[in-house]
Amino acid sequence: MPMPTPTPLTILAGPRAYSGTRIVTVTGSPPPRTAGTASYAAGAVETDLPPGSTAPAGTTLDRRLQVTYTGGTSPAGMLLQKETLDRFAATGSAGLSLLAQSEVTVALDQNAAFAAGQQFTDTRSVTTTYPSAPAVVPAATGTVPPFPLAAGTHLVEQSIETAGTFLGDEAFDIDYARTTNADGSFDENGSNDAGASHAKHQNADGSATSSDSQPGFSLRDVAVSAPSGVQLAVTLQTQGRVIGNPPPPIVTATFTTPVWYAPGPLAAAVLTDSVGQLPAACGLSSPVTARRLSLASTAVDVTAGTRVVTNDQNYLDANGITLCRAVSTVTSVFDVTTGALTATIDDELTLHYTGSAQASSSVRRGTR
Repeated sequence: MPMPTPTPLTILAGPRAYSGTRIVTVTGSPPPRTAGTASYAAGAVETDLPPGSTAPAGTTLDRRLQVTYTGGTSPAGMLLQKETLDRFAATGSAGLSLLAQSEVTVALDQNAAFAAGQQFTDTRSVTTTYPSAPAVVPAATGTVPPFPLAAGTHLVEQSIETAGTFLGDEAFDIDYARTTNADGSFDENGSNDAGASHAKHQNADGSATSSDSQPGFSLRDVAVSAPSGVQLAVTLQTQGRVIGNPPPPIVTATFTTPVWYAPGPLAAAVLTDSVGQLPAACGLSSPVTARRLSLASTAVDVTAGTRVVTNDQNYLDANGITLCRAVSTVTSVFDVTTGALTATIDDELTLHYTGSAQASSSVRRGTR
């Protein structure tokens, strides 16, 4: 759930309940996943809270969405369990502005469990701060300026054995910090596992470098040029486990690939404020028109060979309650050495409002 649900200008009384579905379809073989479809039933509660001690300065509202997933048929990968999204916002003349958000996802790591009775629990935490405090609910309707790209992101992800012989054993441990600039360029640094380092830099023109190394065990460095016409120049350096004397050499290979992420920008985001009809997936028996806030975004990671395209649509009633949220996130995975598309992950989430203790029957039906 990559971007926040737009929020009204005041704290809403009482929690709001939602239900819906999440369907994740994987084609191809993006490691460590395998092809297949995971279908979940989703139940959610959204609550407005006063700012806590961890909220950034200026916060007037912490909107928390807690989603529980049941079902799931994925043959491999992460089997979703629950998700908590906190959005820290402030009111102002531009409307309601987003200062930061924190997203925590808990899933069962089906790839890590290789023996009977083993269970690994994956916890992924992403905290993002927005220095420009973009408006997520404009004070006036209509198309608003491009959503600012500048942000600071901190990712921590751990997969830990929670059932089996070696309780507390780690399958992996990731800690990355990324600073994204206004032009979409970014720097990212951190660690992958004990003793392993990670660094990545991507320029606005598409040139990029990345380095992942664990001394004595592995090395992978990738350098990609800015486009030259319709081509990219790629240099890949790898080294395996250092055993023996002399140690194995660093292998360098060069490649020429098409500009696999063209056409389209490396990074973009546009928030549109309009009036629209709720989609059929929102579960209404008759058409309903509501205020629609749609955030469309694109993010390309050149050295990782990924392009993520997200369309997050939120439909609000006259009281500011989200009647329905439909989020489509499509991740395309490319072979950085050939430019060929190798996999696609299509993640579709729909949540529709089912009522609250203080909601009237007309609001529960999604009408005005």
